[in-house]
Amino acid sequence: MKKTFSRFALAVAYAAFLVGVPAIASAAAPNWDVSGSYVWGVMDTYYHDLTLTMNPDGTFAGTGSYPASGYPLVGGTGPTGELVLNGVVSGDNISFTVTYTGPYAPGSTFNMTGAIVPDGTISGTSPWSWTMATGKAQSYDADHDGVMASKDYCPGTTADGSWDVSFGPNRWQVQDVGGTLQWFQNKVKKGVPTPTMMYPDLTYTYGCNGHQILDLLKASFGSMMNGHYKYGLSSSVLEDFHKDMADGVLDGYYYLETLSVPANSGSPVSSTAALISGHEYKLKASGTAMACNEPGCVIVFDPEYSTSDSGTTWVDGVAPPYDSYGPNLLDLMVDGGYVNWGAYNPAHTYEIPYVGTGAPASFGVYDVFYPNNTGALSVDIFGKI
Repeated sequence: MKKTFSRFALAVAYAAFLVGVPAIASAAAPNWDVSGSYVWGVMDTYYHDLTLTMNPDGTFAGTGSYPASGYPLVGGTGPTGELVLNGVVSGDNISFTVTYTGPYAPGSTFNMTGAIVPDGTISGTSPWSWTMATGKAQSYDADHDGVMASKDYCPGTTADGSWDVSFGPNRWQVQDVGGTLQWFQNKVKKGVPTPTMMYPDLTYTYGCNGHQILDLLKASFGSMMNGHYKYGLSSSVLEDFHKDMADGVLDGYYYLETLSVPANSGSPVSSTAALISGHEYKLKASGTAMACNEPGCVIVFDPEYSTSDSGTTWVDGVAPPYDSYGPNLLDLMVDGGYVNWGAYNPAHTYEIPYVGTGAPASFGVYDVFYPNNTGALSVDIFGKI
């Protein structure tokens, strides 16, 4: 099939040939956390959706697509383009490398450099003028608890106060040691309570001290936490909180793994380990992929629904003339069977309960013809604490 590239795709390819600006090496600690969702605009014309995840050392990675949702496709009417990013924040400076992976100039790579100003706005002028039209960076560690903003679930954290001698043995509190917040456990040595440091900072508890953890748990699980208010935070509760909050949601489940389920294969993808028979789990499916991407057939689908009119209408199954295959065509299957992922969600994220069978859980996309499919769906697996 003859391919027609937009003016932007050609500009990308040309820039990739001309631009040799290397990414900024991380020479300073980052002042900003750029984790989050953005609309990235290039030359006030070409807008992309971006999702970035940053590491504590300032490096970050992300994915994106062109055009951004709600923005026009400039220079053509073909399929949207996908991209990946890798970069670093050094002080107030930011740089990243963009590689196009979709139908627009696939493999073209170029480098962007810019800066972050005090209100969190991100922009640059190299190699073209660009800005994050929506979304702002967060101050890296505003409450100075040693936890970067996107991983800090308890803003404004301080020490738990002077050591509470009424707490029982092996209970936990956060103390301030020379301006650094650290966890201490009340270990009893020769009958004398002796606070002993175990964790050097608050990363294990996502920026939360003991009282904040108890408040969060009581808000979610009620009076069952009253004993901990009286006797202190136990090791088991601390460990369960760490597991539970790994996904940023306090819901009694802990994250196990993420699976990528390719759209172009009928072979199932299985979890790394067997899921305990009878144990409760939660499956979170997300993302979109394409069933075809050619003149007369452009179908985008998520775990349960699909669209063939550029996102105007999403249907369970596939729109005519493919509706004769039934409502399960392009569904994300679990253990070789169909499941109800629920009502349509414009964020393309769905959750269902799952009971372990003593074997790995398996997932696959159901289709009658796989070769022209592209992309993948994602499944997160959580176990009940």
